[in-house]
Amino acid sequence: MRTGRFRITLYSTISVIFGAGINDRVISLFVLHLNPDISNSALACFFAIAPLLGILTALISPLVDIIGKKRVLKPMYLLATPFLGMLVGIPWLSHLTSSSTAIVVLALILSGYYTCRWLGFAGWFPLVNDNVPAETRGRFFGRLRTTWQTALIISTALLGWFFGDSSELWRFQVVFALAFITNLIGTMVILSVPEQPVMPRKSPKGFFQMMLMPFRNKVFVNFMIFGGLYSLAVGLAGQFAIRCLKTTLCAGDNVVLWMEMMSSIGAAIMLSVWGRFVDRFGSKAIFTLLVPPLAAINLIWLIMSPDLPGWKIWLGAYNVLQGILISGIGVGTTDMMLGSSGRVYRSAYINVSFVINTVAVGIAPFLGTLVTNATGDWIWNWGWLWLDGNRLVFVVRFLLLLIPLFVIRSMSRRYGGEVRPAFGQMAQSARRLVGLDSER
Repeated sequence: MRTGRFRITLYSTISVIFGAGINDRVISLFVLHLNPDISNSALACFFAIAPLLGILTALISPLVDIIGKKRVLKPMYLLATPFLGMLVGIPWLSHLTSSSTAIVVLALILSGYYTCRWLGFAGWFPLVNDNVPAETRGRFFGRLRTTWQTALIISTALLGWFFGDSSELWRFQVVFALAFITNLIGTMVILSVPEQPVMPRKSPKGFFQMMLMPFRNKVFVNFMIFGGLYSLAVGLAGQFAIRCLKTTLCAGDNVVLWMEMMSSIGAAIMLSVWGRFVDRFGSKAIFTLLVPPLAAINLIWLIMSPDLPGWKIWLGAYNVLQGILISGIGVGTTDMMLGSSGRVYRSAYINVSFVINTVAVGIAPFLGTLVTNATGDWIWNWGWLWLDGNRLVFVVRFLLLLIPLFVIRSMSRRYGGEVRPAFGQMAQSARRLVGLDSER
């Protein structure tokens, strides 16, 4: 198991490095360089491609329990790699044809890449589950996510430095080429992760029976409702944060990427703490503790303007805090997903939950686009407060993040812990720390 955990960590680190080169922000900046006047609806498509294609994971997940994790994962990950190499040719295509044609081809290439990745991804979490004991799951994912964030900090910092204030298209070609190479290396690593043999089934279930199993488990249904609502809210703001940075605050490409780096720094600072927190107090406690402040900090966008003194410092602090909060919630959701999924046909539980969350993230940009289209060019100002279509999305995000709080109470006590006793223990520990509960 130790060898498996090491290789999982190594692959995850490599995947973060090549993922940084093709993430939403890099692709959005690339699209904006190809066509600065692209509409919010068209830009939303690039934020939605990867999440919406995640539904393919559920379609193939029954095969994982029948033929094995790596027999599903291996061919799909190998097929995905060449698509990254094709990205290098997009700038040349824009010169030969038009930017609109290049953007359409870019969307098709990304669709091909994510189709293969999601089909293979059905084997990923079950493979992780084979190598991580339940009793140390929270700590493992805390350390794993810390490693992710550290790799992301370094790679994003280098990307920001390489792109500079305003990137030329050839710089994107270099980044895409590096993503192709590191993707190939990462695929070789993941194929060496050990897996447990497929357990024979006396009476194997059909595809639809397996897909319906998670929905018959009340505990897991409550978890999926929470995860879907939370993912919808979190995924709402991606492209509009970039729009605000580029158009409202006139930030350079490097600032856009470095703000993402600040979120990674916040996550790296606290992830190991959140892992121990979940192991001790449970997932419900961490949701109750972190979701309200995550909602509240969205309102800082109402004061963001080029005239605000030190706006980069304010926005950097916002991103650090957001990284701290989202990372903790991420540890909690992963732990509860693996803990509350059924022991039989577990991959069906895991992948159905994953698909619900990714589809919610994919729908979110279009919901934000509806908000901005409804407001048009409307702008409201009162003192330091500003409100327009892009900023209104963050107000909607604030409200949407409050809704999952009403679901937390109905989530599993067995796998999520009890909130009130957990907060009682936390308060008692805090009193001891400051000497208010010392023996007389």
